[in-house]
Amino acid sequence: MHIDARTLDHNATLKADIAIVGAGIAGITLAIELMDSGLSVLLIECGSYETPDAMAEDVARWQEVGIRDVEPHLCNRRVGGSGWLWGGHCRPLDPIDFEKRDWVPHSGWPIRYEDMLPHFDRALDICDLRTVPGASVVWDARQTDAQGLYPWDQVQYPLNRMGAVDFYQHALTLRLCGRVRVLTCATLSDVRLTHDLRGVDHLVCKVGETKTIRVEAQRFVLAAGGVENPSILLRADSQHECGIGNQHDLVGRFLQAHPTVDCPFLMLNDPKLPPAMVLDWSRISVTDIYRRREALRDYAFAKIGLSPQVQREHKLLNAAGLLSSFNRTDPTACWREFQQFVASRGEGLLEDDAHQKLSAFFGRTDELLRAMHMLRGGNPREDCYFILRFAAEQSPDPESRVGLLEELDALGNRRPALDWRINELDRDSIKRTCEILGQPFEAHGLAEDRLAEPVMDPSWPRVLHGGFHYIGTTRMASDPTQGVVDTDCRVFGVRNLYVAGCSVFPTCGHAPPTFTMVALAARLARHLAPAGQGQIAEPKAAAPVGA
Repeated sequence: MHIDARTLDHNATLKADIAIVGAGIAGITLAIELMDSGLSVLLIECGSYETPDAMAEDVARWQEVGIRDVEPHLCNRRVGGSGWLWGGHCRPLDPIDFEKRDWVPHSGWPIRYEDMLPHFDRALDICDLRTVPGASVVWDARQTDAQGLYPWDQVQYPLNRMGAVDFYQHALTLRLCGRVRVLTCATLSDVRLTHDLRGVDHLVCKVGETKTIRVEAQRFVLAAGGVENPSILLRADSQHECGIGNQHDLVGRFLQAHPTVDCPFLMLNDPKLPPAMVLDWSRISVTDIYRRREALRDYAFAKIGLSPQVQREHKLLNAAGLLSSFNRTDPTACWREFQQFVASRGEGLLEDDAHQKLSAFFGRTDELLRAMHMLRGGNPREDCYFILRFAAEQSPDPESRVGLLEELDALGNRRPALDWRINELDRDSIKRTCEILGQPFEAHGLAEDRLAEPVMDPSWPRVLHGGFHYIGTTRMASDPTQGVVDTDCRVFGVRNLYVAGCSVFPTCGHAPPTFTMVALAARLARHLAPAGQGQIAEPKAAAPVGA
């Protein structure tokens, strides 16, 4: 059921069992999972079902006071949220991402990777990832040299998937559900606590510049994104001077992203090696790719990264890269060729032996490149060069944070300020990962190793692409002195206030956050409506996810 807040009277009151703030990927997932629970759900969105208007765009703006991202303010204030900008790239976090690592300060989740497996399994269905289409194999796999450029224990080949799910369509489904109401054009302006200050009494939402409405519920969930979730808690300072959940000054801290680095150039010395791997980055930008989900959907692809063993040995952060060519003329076809090949070698994110299969694939890279290029009518002696574009894990740093400016937006709310920082551990880890991954290419005479050049520059980074991911700003912990929410994603000290989304991640790994975020939202739904209440079934056990 859809309610346009602009049609309501000033000071109107809406009531529900559960109120969710934010109709993006996390909020929609939570509402979908609660749809048949028997509970009444109110999903609150500041935008509408249509393209954001000028006011919604103004409310969405923040100011960057730290490292400048190459694409600032990438958010979408309407139903569907970041789902409109998401390219469908899916992979769960790795087991090592959940571990306490002595070389990574503030690392370690209070829940285990194994605890997430049944929820990862549920996320496969929500994201429509249960199967990966097959495709033709470009050479006889039985002749593959499984050793390849790297020893098996040195690298990993994370299998990734481009999802076909459209969260906006999920949101349209909610309009037909009587137990879920979608309230649009209502912007949260205050969270009012009970008299004992230990629970949320109601929310105050603004509708335009003159109208307010009141939302009452038994439980409340903030699912407004990695910037807005902490901003909401910090703005709610009328009863707590420092904001809600901020008694230890942790709200908004530990801001992480995925520093995305182009490490040029793998200059291929062997003229037999054609350009082929994945994408012509010189012809298409990242944001263009995100808007071409229909062209890229249903494909799997492999990245290359260092194994957990090597990460521990060298005390490195997690990272994974994608080899990309600069001189292809048809980026979509080039992308598809590689995706189809990998899809033909593995059955999906739950493939147990995907590491061995993908290791075998990289073992005959030259033959793959040559075969793929010849299939497209290319000249096998064409000169070419590659970059390794990879997304790196960032260490949790309390000085990297979201705060508030004195400047007000169009609705009178203080505007967020992002002080995103890269520390020496982040920089050194990227540099050494590049060096380790580049050594075999040079040793085999395939390339001139220049992978670490970008991070050798003392001024790096002046401008950096962070993957459009804002992670860790309301981090999960077992102790309120270490985080903002507990293992149930409940705000410490507030009995009925929860947070959903990647802002609760203690660490970010290298994988895009969407898949793990969906899994955590499904997990939260089971907490809010446990088995036996309504129709939500207990999640089944699952095999390990990913390769």
